[in-house]
Amino acid sequence: MTDELPRRIEYRPLSEVLPADRNPKEHDDAAIQASFQRHGFTEPVFEDGRTGKLVAGHGRLENLVLLHEAGHAMPEGIVAADDGEWMLPVVVGWSSADDAEAEDYVSVSNRLVELGGWNPQLLAEMYADPDRDISVCLMTTGKPLLTWKAAYWWNVVRTIANHCPPATKARAST
Repeated sequence: MTDELPRRIEYRPLSEVLPADRNPKEHDDAAIQASFQRHGFTEPVFEDGRTGKLVAGHGRLENLVLLHEAGHAMPEGIVAADDGEWMLPVVVGWSSADDAEAEDYVSVSNRLVELGGWNPQLLAEMYADPDRDISVCLMTTGKPLLTWKAAYWWNVVRTIANHCPPATKARAST
């Protein structure tokens, strides 16, 4: 085994983390920032070693920059360097073969999450307590459902069931 792990997390200055040249995915800034507030920065961004640019985590990066520029507090999970610059966790150790593969990964990493669907019954069981504050960012119609009490949960579950196909282990291609 080598001294350097093939995939690892390194903390990098926010100003040095570069987005991909092209990323077709749009982001819901309010939902991402609400998640930062509730849970902290929990998912590292992912860098292509060949280009030195991101292939995953663009929305998180963009929102960290917005928060930092606006003078907001650093989300939990981000650390400050001695000079005060925000340092964020970056997954490194993967390199694309070429620009086409890098762009494919940018798209695929976003699309896989969308394809999963939801299990409405299990989701409802997770939030069955009518007094539980479910301040989560569930996207159903393009708007985050924030700070809803579980008493309203059945309407949320119905919406999810109507708008999200159930997850399948594999989808047959035609």
